[in-house]
Amino acid sequence: MTESPCLNRILIAVDEDGRSDDAVRAGLGLARALGSTVELLHAVPVPPPLWPDVNPVQLATMNSEALTEAWNHLSERFHEHFQEFGFGGRPVEDLLRVMPGHAAQVVIDRANELDAALVVLGPHKKRRLLDFGSTARAVLAQVPGNVWVQPCEARPIRSILVPVDLSEHSLQALQRATKLARGLGASVRTLFVFTPPELGYSYGLTYPVAGPTYVLEEARDAAKKQYEETMAKQEWGDVEHAHDFREGDPVEQILEAQEGADLIAMGTHGRTGLARVVLGNVAYGVLRSADVPVLAMRHPEREWLT
Repeated sequence: MTESPCLNRILIAVDEDGRSDDAVRAGLGLARALGSTVELLHAVPVPPPLWPDVNPVQLATMNSEALTEAWNHLSERFHEHFQEFGFGGRPVEDLLRVMPGHAAQVVIDRANELDAALVVLGPHKKRRLLDFGSTARAVLAQVPGNVWVQPCEARPIRSILVPVDLSEHSLQALQRATKLARGLGASVRTLFVFTPPELGYSYGLTYPVAGPTYVLEEARDAAKKQYEETMAKQEWGDVEHAHDFREGDPVEQILEAQEGADLIAMGTHGRTGLARVVLGNVAYGVLRSADVPVLAMRHPEREWLT
């Protein structure tokens, strides 16, 4: 897939209980600003075909009635949203789709069918387990494009925080975030977090022993110099930009740096079904705990497994 700098096809996953309303507003606002096509998608769980005492005709009727009821409810609920964001002149049938099935699989199938450049999800339920929401985890692993998680009230994107580790993937993500910033009229603030290395272990001890201070300082200075030189080589055009070098735990520093940002945009990586590895430890931690929207940008040539 060739990535569009303007996220030209946006798919927004919606629910019936209102938790996704901010995701709807964020996705519609993004589509309006970028001139993207947009579709709202809702999945309706349907009775399994092996339900006792339900014949195929009754099952088909139940499914049809459930889909129709959901579509009528959602089309009415989102009518004002369509009007507000300039989509009121389009038939609702072109903007809203209701399909039967499990939410994650419906979203994945439709995103692949559309070759959607972006899938927008509402807030996830924070859990104590490995994942941060089974639907979000599955969607992140299998959709062809990028994923936007909206945990808060939707607002205009004026400042984008882009964590980088200077890898090829993170620099590609930075380039795409810069193009997005240009389309939205936003600024970009990059963030590099230097993590002090564990320089060695003393024989017989199970905890790291700090090396000479000057070695750590040299490593920090070298990392900062490389970061500054790499950022100086980026093509910023007319996008206002700033850079932030910090030291410590990457997830903690990114979450601290989110203050003042309207969006965190970052690359992801991995090849297993475990959420921490599918996303990378840092992206996983940020997506799970961020208070602002997070745009997870997958590597265009990397295949994820589940």
